[in-house]
Amino acid sequence: MRARPRVLLLNNYPMESALRGWRAGTYPGHHLWGAAGLDEHGFDVVIPPYTGLPRLTRFLEPHTPKTWGDLDQQLRAWLQIDCDVIYSACQYTSGLLARLHTRRLLRTPVVALAHHEIAHDRAGEAFVAGHTRLLCLSREVQALLAGRFAVPEERTRVLDWGPELRFYGEPTQGNDELPAEPLIVSVGKSFRDHDTLASAADAEGLSTLVAGTPPRPPFASKHVRVMPVYEAGPHIPYPEVLRLCRGARVLAIPLVNTPGLAGLTSLVDALGLGKPVIMTRNRLVDIDVEAEGIGLWVEPGDVAGWRDALRTLASDEPRCREMGRRARELAERRYNQDTFTEQLAHELSLAISDPRPIGRC
Repeated sequence: MRARPRVLLLNNYPMESALRGWRAGTYPGHHLWGAAGLDEHGFDVVIPPYTGLPRLTRFLEPHTPKTWGDLDQQLRAWLQIDCDVIYSACQYTSGLLARLHTRRLLRTPVVALAHHEIAHDRAGEAFVAGHTRLLCLSREVQALLAGRFAVPEERTRVLDWGPELRFYGEPTQGNDELPAEPLIVSVGKSFRDHDTLASAADAEGLSTLVAGTPPRPPFASKHVRVMPVYEAGPHIPYPEVLRLCRGARVLAIPLVNTPGLAGLTSLVDALGLGKPVIMTRNRLVDIDVEAEGIGLWVEPGDVAGWRDALRTLASDEPRCREMGRRARELAERRYNQDTFTEQLAHELSLAISDPRPIGRC
């Protein structure tokens, strides 16, 4: 028996390059989903190559359900496995392994972090049944696992994901004068509604920077500046993301009406930086920005609501300071990388001690 258990960590983006960026100080540790801190909890982390069997997977993937996930990483893990637990930081990277686990073709426990809902169909049932534990970023996803799939309470848990505080440094607001321009900054691509934000900011005459998916043309404004970032790239380096966000009085997170989890990464950035937010309501985001006193909610597609929220915060510097202070305090108290990694380590230990798949509990 090994003195230190080995965790095989899978994800839907190259973790080796993310780890190199973290070691170089250019990428935040919370985006490693435990790889940057599990060693402090007695685990050795193994990260397999992001691509391994491309010809085979190109042939198989059109004929397999989406819930089977990234076959490349999983086949490599199954064929070369030497670990005590498999942990997927993305629910789309462990479906095949879960099915192998159900059929006893894989004895190693499989743990996945669910970011989104899982469809209640045969494929979803097979996915859930084969995991040893299912961790969640949302209480609603956890409730759906219990209600739709009858997952035992002890086999699932919501983890408090948050920023690596050292990466962000000390908040900029403190007693320093808040920046004057731009007042509003929005950084992001996935599920963003920059049309609504741009319309509202332009109508209010507020200096705004959009770094991400641009508003749909034709759009022209002397108040809203756009730095386009498209799905295929280029990607803004994280230090540049932080530089842009530090120059804002308020961070905006405008979202389309989507059933999936969206906007959480930008909200975590706001916590780390100690910045107030205006955010489109997303039912899978657990952090209630209004209840915590760190920002304002707006309903999806509500231009008038965005105008009101932008006007309210842009004109109230003391309130922005207080919201920013509360955001950073919330990160230090609960939502941070250290807390997440400690909770994750506990769940992985439980999986090793009882590796049975959920379907046999």
